[in-house]
Amino acid sequence: MTFSSKDPPVVLEGSPGTFSRIANVDALRAVALLLILLVNVAFFASGYPFHLVPDPAHDSWSDHAVGWLVELLLAMKAYLLFAFLFGYSFTLQLDSAARRGVAIAPRFRRRMVGLFVLGILHAVLLFQGDILTTYALLGLVLLAMRRVRVGTALRVAVLLTGVIGFLLALAATSGTQLVTDPAAALAAGQRSTEALQGGIGSVIVEHVRQLPAMVGTLLVQGPLALSAFLFGYAAGRRASSPTSSGTGSSCAGYSGWATRSGWLARWSSPREGAAPT
Repeated sequence: MTFSSKDPPVVLEGSPGTFSRIANVDALRAVALLLILLVNVAFFASGYPFHLVPDPAHDSWSDHAVGWLVELLLAMKAYLLFAFLFGYSFTLQLDSAARRGVAIAPRFRRRMVGLFVLGILHAVLLFQGDILTTYALLGLVLLAMRRVRVGTALRVAVLLTGVIGFLLALAATSGTQLVTDPAAALAAGQRSTEALQGGIGSVIVEHVRQLPAMVGTLLVQGPLALSAFLFGYAAGRRASSPTSSGTGSSCAGYSGWATRSGWLARWSSPREGAAPT
């Protein structure tokens, strides 16, 4: 089955008292999760990528080719598609709450608290490159902006993207090097890999030890994720307006802007290596 931007949204009707779902959005969300998984496979397999150096065990031409393709097509873009859908789905929740005559803020805050706790557990137990905690905090920002106009949301989104792109380009053109001692980074990568290959206690300790290093990554990913949230919010608001041409065209147009911000960040970044998601 294929979808075009001109197709009407496919709605899955629930039983009385439940909510309908839009199949197009669910399908895009599944694709985004799959792409995020592909980007992060290298981080699951080795401790070297977190230290921004290649794993010596994965040094064949095919390894480099796959890594290059992931960097070119998916890195810093897959998670933005997911973030865009977060913002779009938020407008569906707003509309649902309005139809039922209930306040969205208390329920949405509870969801963000649950998402934050889930993110902490995910970062400590499974993958230290977690972004769910960031989504939870940014979700509260999105909640506070729920009454802004579409134009305002788009202007803020473009501004955030432009500022991050400018700062990354400035860092790149000024010769900023994040790996100042490759030998030390390789040694740290080996220690991390050995720790991640140990027991559950060793894995948890290594995850916790690496969490502070994720702050720098989130300083870039966080604003870009909020930008994608706002593009999704704008698309959802446009799709629900009486003059809208439909869910498909709104998603296609605004998600394109969201993923372009990922291209900008990737090609402006001074990093020697990949950031998770």
